[in-house]
Amino acid sequence: MGTSTVSTTGLPLTVGQTKTVAVELFSNGPLTDKWNVQAVDTSTVNGGSRYLSFVWKEAGGQTATGQNGDILHLEITMTSPPPLIADGFLLLSGAGSGDGGVVGSSSMGLVYEPIE
Repeated sequence: MGTSTVSTTGLPLTVGQTKTVAVELFSNGPLTDKWNVQAVDTSTVNGGSRYLSFVWKEAGGQTATGQNGDILHLEITMTSPPPLIADGFLLLSGAGSGDGGVVGSSSMGLVYEPIE
């Protein structure tokens, strides 16, 4: 097995620092109801420690609602240094059954601690 390198773009944050990112909601078709959007620290998915905290400015908490075309603002804070300099986060969104079934999607982002 060989190794490979992948280049990507991330959000630079130091411990205790908060930055806000704009998240534009998009759907492939019309939905009658707003849908939920939640941010999750990928380190916690399998029971690991949390390095990031999230607040949606429009909702004041970890979950926001919106519809196609809305732009939501997510405040991301690095609460402690991740062990590998970087930590990922997932944006999970889903609509309820009012549109004929549960519809969902996910996106991923990266936050890293700059090396001085």
